[in-house]
Amino acid sequence: MRNSLEHGLGYIELDLSLTRDGQLVAWHDWNFEWTEAPDHDEFMARKIYGLFTPIDFPRIDSIMTANPRLTLVTDKISDPQIIDLWFHPYKKRVWVECFSDADYFALQEMGYHVLASRVPPLKTDMPAVIRN
Repeated sequence: MRNSLEHGLGYIELDLSLTRDGQLVAWHDWNFEWTEAPDHDEFMARKIYGLFTPIDFPRIDSIMTANPRLTLVTDKISDPQIIDLWFHPYKKRVWVECFSDADYFALQEMGYHVLASRVPPLKTDMPAVIRN
């Protein structure tokens, strides 16, 4: 994230997950050798690929606050309750990649930018923006 910001990028995509104790973190499928979600302390104690500092919501929050022109694109979680719990203050700067019609329309109604990420596309008259 720091490298992206230093190079002036305005959009950052993060794969989000919840730790075993319910904390939001940016976690893809890094080779941590966990068979289940770690708790927050375990997650934060482990360097990604032995080099990079893990990112949790307090870090995401501080980056969003310090960079008011930054737009966050989410992936992996599109549950409206989870997204709104963590990102409500930034809803005009968050694009949520959705995986169901229900999430898409609920988040859109809540004021989030939404992306449909499904094949086949959502069953509506609007096109899917992103297709895997």
